[in-house]
Amino acid sequence: MIKIQRAAAWSDIAKRIAHEIKNPLTPIQLSADRLKHKYLSNIRDDKQTFINCIDTIIRQVSSIHRMVNDFSTFTKMPRPIFENIYINKLILSNISMLKLSNKTILIKTKIDKKKNIFLKADPNLIDQAFNNLAQNAINSIKEKATLVNDHKGEIIISLEIKKEFCKLKMIDNGMGLPKNKEFLTEPYISRSKNGSGIGLAVVKKIMQDHNGNIELENIKNNKGAKVSLLFPLN
Repeated sequence: MIKIQRAAAWSDIAKRIAHEIKNPLTPIQLSADRLKHKYLSNIRDDKQTFINCIDTIIRQVSSIHRMVNDFSTFTKMPRPIFENIYINKLILSNISMLKLSNKTILIKTKIDKKKNIFLKADPNLIDQAFNNLAQNAINSIKEKATLVNDHKGEIIISLEIKKEFCKLKMIDNGMGLPKNKEFLTEPYISRSKNGSGIGLAVVKKIMQDHNGNIELENIKNNKGAKVSLLFPLN
């Protein structure tokens, strides 16, 4: 009950934050762009400082805009529209796109392409859950790469049947998870210093809507994290 009340309170706060912050973002960014294009050619001294300052404003506004969109995503989670899907085909399609956009990370797949796994689920929400987990893994790998020289990022994605569940598992060799992992699925709590704290909360909500579950584990010897999504088969 406390967690439900906390989530409702955060949802209300997020709506207000999104509304108050989103309005001034566009004019700030447009003003910065206009200053750059109008006055850059007229600056003779220390032009690079002017460019750096304007670019910083534009970049930080974009970052705030993404965070506001994350808030909006959490407060306006759509109700699932269930369809009969083959989840292995859906996940393989997502993995293909993931590999194309992250060529510096080794992405391994352990999914039987010939064995179809039938589920009743919302494919758009499954896509969203997968992409959130993938982005968390990528961020964790990149963060570790800043601390460990020549760190080679690796993600392993598997899909298997475990009793009455279909288990989607994603393992990465990034920073790993904190000891108090259960709090990571609550809104606005993030392990990463650059995270918004929305991703796993959204995934948890999606899994609840599918009568499923999310499991968070650390790999031994500080070698990364493992996140599993369990979907009921019937």
